[in-house]
Amino acid sequence: MTILMKGKVFADREHLISYPVIAEVKYDEIRCQVHRVPGCGVHFISYAGNELCNMGAWEQVFYVFMRDHGITDLDIGIEVNGNFNDSYRWVRSSSGVPTAKLDKKTGKTAPELKENMVRFILFDTPDDTVQDYSTRRHNVWKIVNKLKSFNVPISTPLSFVCDNSFEVMTYFKKMCEEGYEGLMVKTPQHLYQPGKRIDGWLKLKPNDTIDGEITGINQAFSEAGEPLGRAGSINLRMPDGSSASPHGIPHELGRTMWENPQDYIYQWAEFAYMERDRQGGYRHPVFKRLREAK
Repeated sequence: MTILMKGKVFADREHLISYPVIAEVKYDEIRCQVHRVPGCGVHFISYAGNELCNMGAWEQVFYVFMRDHGITDLDIGIEVNGNFNDSYRWVRSSSGVPTAKLDKKTGKTAPELKENMVRFILFDTPDDTVQDYSTRRHNVWKIVNKLKSFNVPISTPLSFVCDNSFEVMTYFKKMCEEGYEGLMVKTPQHLYQPGKRIDGWLKLKPNDTIDGEITGINQAFSEAGEPLGRAGSINLRMPDGSSASPHGIPHELGRTMWENPQDYIYQWAEFAYMERDRQGGYRHPVFKRLREAK
């Protein structure tokens, strides 16, 4: 695991926070710790502790900047082409930058990913465990402006100051309508606590979501009962022992999963659901994305 901090669920912990709060847009990014090793370089590390791929174009500039400013770690997001699937393809492609791929069924090619599709979002400064978030935010803005001067495609999260729950929910609805994943609600006074999940960060998303380990892949069938040669759903096992079979897997990913099941069994995936039933199951489970291992 990295030293990155995580949040809790807004609906469960709102009663513990005091307003005003800072509501930041939740992007469809890969969370990442940029870690500087003196005299060696930087490592881009996922929350699960895995080294991320294809960061070579930015390694030197991050290393020099962090060295010159005495920074050891940065808490950032990596977003490629504005969506999670392309971001995941980029950072997990150990054979190099993902290239255009022919879809055998449709004859079309997936988009070729290029460096100019990559952008970074700076969330926080894990080195600073003493100053509150309102102070750290100013430092984050300064770091972003300096990195931009080195042509690094980086920004801070779009954010709003909210004085009450009604304002939080108003911005939440608006951001969801604009296609964002949700909000991270942050208290101005919280401290960065490396590796912990805290009440100072509360995540607000449209549906409840949960992660599980893939234990099986099920083929999709047409209404006439014909096999479609792609995954229609997957079987997941959650940490509490419960299980679900979310559907809604994108067709291209579904074909890859069906053709190469060995690459996906025991990986982790996130799915959304409406509620838990009396037996502990999940109503209307829908696949959202692959996730880093727990």
